Amino acid sequence: MQHNIRFHGVGMVASILDKVEQLVDMQATNFLPENKTSLADVKQDSTRAKKKEIVYLTSTIEKTEEKNRHLRAEVESLKEERRDISTAAEAVEKLKSLNSSYWQIR
Repeated sequence: MQHNIRFHGVGMVASILDKVEQLVDMQATNFLPENKTSLADVKQDSTRAKKKEIVYLTSTIEKTEEKNRHLRAEVESLKEERRDISTAAEAVEKLKSLNSSYWQIR
């Protein structure tokens, strides 16, 4: 009696393995997800994803351009400060020279 149960169990395992293999084969040949019924659906989803990516990339470019404008303005401000400091240093040197000349004349 036990041999009968084992044999019956082996048969069930074989049947289950056959069913699993069949499902794997079906899934491997199914290129579209189960909920996609037509190529039009796939095209629409693809188009939607592309548009979303374009919006994201456009936003990223706009943010980067804004950062670039800000950094350029900051660089120009620093250049202007540097010119101001250079002009101030020249003015100090001129005052020193005038001061020195004044005291040499006296």
